[in-house]
Amino acid sequence: MSNEGPASLRDLLIVLDLEDTVVTSDPPRELTEDKIPVMLRQLIRRGVLPFLCSRNPPHVVHGLLEGFQLTGYFQGVFADYRPRDYQVRHALWKLKERGIIPPAVLFVDDYPENCRRVAALREHLDIPLYSIVYQGQSPHNLETTFTSLIESDFQFLRSISL
Repeated sequence: MSNEGPASLRDLLIVLDLEDTVVTSDPPRELTEDKIPVMLRQLIRRGVLPFLCSRNPPHVVHGLLEGFQLTGYFQGVFADYRPRDYQVRHALWKLKERGIIPPAVLFVDDYPENCRRVAALREHLDIPLYSIVYQGQSPHNLETTFTSLIESDFQFLRSISL
């Protein structure tokens, strides 16, 4: 394992919250960080499997993804009111159906309680899980998190994870 993390990013699962992590919730809706599309493409090219979760109805989520030209970036979209820990387990299950066992899970959400619930999944997983509270600025932003992934700096991700 590189830096006490997976040796490769291939099949690594990323689950991102939509509201106030990827896109602002208040009008006018904007990406929280300009580099999100570019960095997601870099990660996808390295084999990362991004999923998205939101409490908005599916038509709103898909409309936002289309509006920000992010359609097709995500392996799955959960647009419902289920708890985030359930959505992470669901993403793992969907990948397992396809014969994919991720080497690690990265979860990013602006709501600390969601991150705590997802972090509690560690005791049920045989793979590393990083649960990061998004705060919009370094080190708790997507640019820093994605850069750490690209550089395989799992020690840093663990240091900012709950």
